[in-house]
Amino acid sequence: ADAGRSAVLAALPDPWIVVDARGRCGVASTPRHPALALPLEQLAGRDLVDGLPPAAREAAAAALERARTLGRVQRFEYDLPGDDGSVRRTEARVSPMPGGELLVITRDVGERLQAEQSRRDQLVAEMASRAKSEFMSRMSHEMRTPLNAIIGFAQLLRQQAGARLDHVDHILDAGRHLLELVNDVLDLQRVETGDLAIHFAPVPLAPLVEDCIAMLRPLADARGVRQQFVPPAAPLHALADAQRLRQVLLNVGSNAVKYNRPGGRVTWSVAAADGRCTVAVEDTGAGMTPDQLARLFQPFERLGRDTSAVEGTGLGLVIARRLVDAMGGLLAIDSRPAQGTRTAVELPAAPAPAALPAPAAPAEAPVAAPPAAAPLRLLYVEDNRINALLFEETLRRHGGFDLRVAEDGAEALDLVRDWRPDVLVLDAHLPGASGHEVLQRLRAIDGLAQAPAYMCSADAMPEDVQRAFDAGFRAYWTKPLDIEAVLDELRRVRAALARAR
Repeated sequence: ADAGRSAVLAALPDPWIVVDARGRCGVASTPRHPALALPLEQLAGRDLVDGLPPAAREAAAAALERARTLGRVQRFEYDLPGDDGSVRRTEARVSPMPGGELLVITRDVGERLQAEQSRRDQLVAEMASRAKSEFMSRMSHEMRTPLNAIIGFAQLLRQQAGARLDHVDHILDAGRHLLELVNDVLDLQRVETGDLAIHFAPVPLAPLVEDCIAMLRPLADARGVRQQFVPPAAPLHALADAQRLRQVLLNVGSNAVKYNRPGGRVTWSVAAADGRCTVAVEDTGAGMTPDQLARLFQPFERLGRDTSAVEGTGLGLVIARRLVDAMGGLLAIDSRPAQGTRTAVELPAAPAPAALPAPAAPAEAPVAAPPAAAPLRLLYVEDNRINALLFEETLRRHGGFDLRVAEDGAEALDLVRDWRPDVLVLDAHLPGASGHEVLQRLRAIDGLAQAPAYMCSADAMPEDVQRAFDAGFRAYWTKPLDIEAVLDELRRVRAALARAR
């Protein structure tokens, strides 16, 4: 029996020690037991608890007593200080054995506890991230809904004869400033959480810079600022996301224009060296002090210009730097008071993409006169009366549209019993059923299976847009609506239907 017991004990993977019926230390797996503070020879004839740290002795004595009395396995944990100042978290399991002996098996559980704590921390972080994302999505929706009315009706007022355009422009400027703030906050959230997708490809830099200069020209002309750019002798390409790089350069360029002096100059340049490409933007503005530069990349920090006539949110440059970081680049700023500022965006260089063969020119066909376009029939499902009124007024002023509005899915289904729309426009959030669900019900009706469908919503998160495309919507119109873009799209659909008829 003793030989069998010895074989079983020797096979145990964790350190162990046998305690006799009087609680004294007996044989053990190792003379220097890793769960005891003293060697076994110093514990000869003494209780096991004497070899434990003082803080663990009471719990150990109680576990030993319960195991002996109840005849069941007991557990306790304690911290064991090491000679080097470290602390090991130790778990002890006390098991009854025949003859009143107890088997104490120990295990270092520090790594397990660290892993559990890491999992808990990760879970808390994920919950916090989800809660923040949900809050940002809700905030965006709640801000965009009234902004749709403010900006939309201001655009209509601007087209109205006799309107005070200066007053209307103040409304538009204020509404667009709020919209810019909402967009910047969402972008910052996506960058911080890593939810902003980056699509790398070789980006030709000179055409991109020229595009940015053209987009900034109205702002520069209004402020009397000249923009200069001499393209490099050879085409240069950076490995980047073209859309995000354009966003960065537009932010840097607009700052160079906005904070310049009247009659000032903005100089753009593109260069390459050591496998890197640099786009630099230099202005002749007031420049910044070292203290201002140190505060420049703090969110909402506008360096004392909060009450100036120059609009801004204090987020654009923060987002720009983080976008450049995400593309493996570097955004650096050098500025001196009264001398101006130079901002450099450095990115990995990329080889030019292989040129594709030019497509063969199609044979010219006689151009037929376009048929007269019948009114385009639209069904707009929208429960917000103000948003519906804006859509109605927009289409009424331009003519060529037959619009009917339903407040929910049930009313929409009732409308199409005797009237077939050419186009479906649906809000995402509707009473009783979402816009996605209402679209599927409309698709089941004869004549509507292929009708172009557009989602019109104040939701603006990427997952909202993707969900709409997955549900079969042709495009996603984010509120506040770009009225001209919506009208252009509807005119294209009307023309296509006229040709098909």
